[in-house]
Amino acid sequence: MDPENQNLTPSTPQSIGPPASGPTPEILPTGISTEQVPVTPKPKNNLMIFTAVFFVFISLCALGVWAYKNYSISSLPASPKPKAGINTPTPAATTDPTVNWKTYTDKNKEYSLKYPSQYFYQESSDGTTVIFDLQPFKDCSNKNNINCLPANDRVPIFSIVKYSGSQSQYYKDDSDPYHLTSNSTTNIAGKEYNQVLFTLKDTSPSNMPGLYYQSTDTIFPHGNSIVIVSYKKESKDSADYQQIYSQILSTFKFIGATPSAIPSTNGYTCPANGYVDCMPILTPEKQAACSAEAMAWYKANCPDFNGGAY
Repeated sequence: MDPENQNLTPSTPQSIGPPASGPTPEILPTGISTEQVPVTPKPKNNLMIFTAVFFVFISLCALGVWAYKNYSISSLPASPKPKAGINTPTPAATTDPTVNWKTYTDKNKEYSLKYPSQYFYQESSDGTTVIFDLQPFKDCSNKNNINCLPANDRVPIFSIVKYSGSQSQYYKDDSDPYHLTSNSTTNIAGKEYNQVLFTLKDTSPSNMPGLYYQSTDTIFPHGNSIVIVSYKKESKDSADYQQIYSQILSTFKFIGATPSAIPSTNGYTCPANGYVDCMPILTPEKQAACSAEAMAWYKANCPDFNGGAY
């Protein structure tokens, strides 16, 4: 033994064998880094969210409008439905047939009316008589009656006469060649007016020249006078102008206030409603108002006088 090494502890021999067991390190491919790359989160799709919200908003608005309309319609009364197979007529627009007619005003500015624009008229010098026709007239400016005729000597279709007196006075000479056919009333602008019809008694051809077959007279009272608007039918077979006559009457009107009836020197006054109160137990005033003299005055001066009430 080597004296230099006798104090040395002999070393334990190391066993040679497989390495100790443990996790096997992962072998990465050459060139790939082992550092962890941070992942950036994807941004949310804001456009899709806005579109969805907008669509929901529009849908709610549309639903609200629909609900309001249905509520409003349901609260209204239901309109009657036309029956199947029946056509509901559309009301025609009403037009005034006299809108384009001319207007005649008498010389004394007491009344006016409208007449068809294609008609001619002639009036007497004092303005008490006016005639209308489709034909021009002869010159009758110096005449004060209705003897002016159209150029072809036919009877004028329409005429107006102003008479200072009552209806009974004007028609008291109801003799040949005419007779009273009817006496009635007609409504014009809400008022009733007397309308009388006269017919020629003898209508044989030999008696017709210069005469008319029939005359319809409408009487408009005006104070102590009357205005008579007439339609004269020349012959039984002549053209019918009754519709035009009615339209002319519908335009007749007095200008200004209607004058009051003039009282007589005896104190008589035209009754307001056409009748005089002559009931029993008369006062002296009523006795005078119902006397024969008073009745004669009423008939002569009151156009709408109808008699006494007994």
